[in-house]
Amino acid sequence: LAVLLATTANTLATVPTFWKAWNYPETESRLIFITSFLSAILIIPAIPVWTIANSAFQIGLMATTGALLVAIYRKDLGIRQTI
Repeated sequence: LAVLLATTANTLATVPTFWKAWNYPETESRLIFITSFLSAILIIPAIPVWTIANSAFQIGLMATTGALLVAIYRKDLGIRQTI
């Protein structure tokens, strides 16, 4: 339960950053989010047993950081601003 609550809290805490990155992507440091996403990916093979307790936070971190990267690179990807 604690892992799910921590993952939910982390995801909800990402919402203001996502909104800012979507509306003003030039204000975000791309390198920070790229390295954060890579660190989340690199941890995946180190998960010993695939249970919710072992993997939920990392998967949530990878998903939120991936969403932030899409928000930051949306102009380069040709995604229109509709939010």
